[in-house]
Amino acid sequence: YSWSTLGSDLIGAATVTMILLPQCIAYASLLHIPEVNSLISGVFPVIIYAVFGGSRVLSVGPEATICIIVGAAVLQQKEAFPGFSAVEIASALCFLVGLLMIVLSLLQAGFIDHILSGYLQTGFITGAALLIMTEQLPSALGLTMRANESESAISQFINVCKNIGTAKYATVIVSATNILFLFALRFVKKKYVTSQPWLKYVPEYLVLVIIMTTISAVANLSAYGIVVLGEFSSAIPTPAPPKLSYDLLSNLFQSAVTVFLVGYIEAMTVTRNFGLRSGYVPSGNRELFALGFTNLVSSFFGCVPVFASLPRSRILTNCGAKSTLSNALAGVFIFIAFTALKSVFQYIPKAMLSSIIIVSAFGLIETHEIMFIFRTRAWTEVAMLLATFIITIATSLSTGILLCVGLSAILILRQTTNSSISIMGRVP
Repeated sequence: YSWSTLGSDLIGAATVTMILLPQCIAYASLLHIPEVNSLISGVFPVIIYAVFGGSRVLSVGPEATICIIVGAAVLQQKEAFPGFSAVEIASALCFLVGLLMIVLSLLQAGFIDHILSGYLQTGFITGAALLIMTEQLPSALGLTMRANESESAISQFINVCKNIGTAKYATVIVSATNILFLFALRFVKKKYVTSQPWLKYVPEYLVLVIIMTTISAVANLSAYGIVVLGEFSSAIPTPAPPKLSYDLLSNLFQSAVTVFLVGYIEAMTVTRNFGLRSGYVPSGNRELFALGFTNLVSSFFGCVPVFASLPRSRILTNCGAKSTLSNALAGVFIFIAFTALKSVFQYIPKAMLSSIIIVSAFGLIETHEIMFIFRTRAWTEVAMLLATFIITIATSLSTGILLCVGLSAILILRQTTNSSISIMGRVP
């Protein structure tokens, strides 16, 4: 390790911590697990990956798309296996994902990320983003109904519209104000970052958390019908093997494959993108093993499956992080902040957490990529993008990713069987 890069690694770690900490708290609602387990999923996996991972600026931790898949699996299996808690199911899924990835890495299957075409992935991620935003509407509007993750995004949106009359005006005001604040701060950063370089280090999520937590504590927002996080257990789980059973693992296998495909493909996209910029070529098999080992070991700490985040990885790069030490330091910083500020978290409004998730999900939509596909008039690609998007929001994430893989396999077979042959001449 070159100590000359310690300063930039510290800056990158501190900046990512300010973003990952509120995200971990917010994603607990997507995962349907206690906040403490969501928080430690931003601690131990981050540190473990820093030791075994090959990507220098890959920010590992809870990620919105993965969280929504895991949350749906937790609710589904909790009904089938009442003897298992939500944390035990999530940890079992984390163990299964890690085991699957390690086995695939031993089979030299690091090429899998090339299977899914870019426009198909864009359609799936866009559908997943809309599903995430739809599931947060009841909390953001203060509705008495609860989101049903087993339903499609369209069905959930229809149910929200039917129950819109039960919305609480105070909660709506808080959510709308928070969302506008985050978008406004992003706009200011994007517009003035050239003339004011320090703006890129401003963590909009943390700024919002500090402001709203202070207002909630001083003004007692709970008295106005605004639901706050409240007290929760802050005891760090004792490391232990995850609770497993053959029937549970069998039922979780499809979810594990879905989590693996979505997480690994996105992780390798980020790794290759920033790896080439930083002057190194990442190994698919090494990343497959590193992420698999990270999830396998993390399951012993009660963690959920974790993968890479493009926005956080971009921030690490912009901050000048040069090594995986920035990831390890981020995990340590989150642990220190959690243990030191746990008494403050009880004042956090849940509507604010929903606002953070909605804005994070909106950031998953690759508008430039979608517009590029339409501008090039590649109508076959447009049709497949729309088909994947519609299937994802009309059915489920699992069906959407299976459609992506199926269509990609058909395209690969078509390209390999229809070889381009040019006749250079004829022999008389």
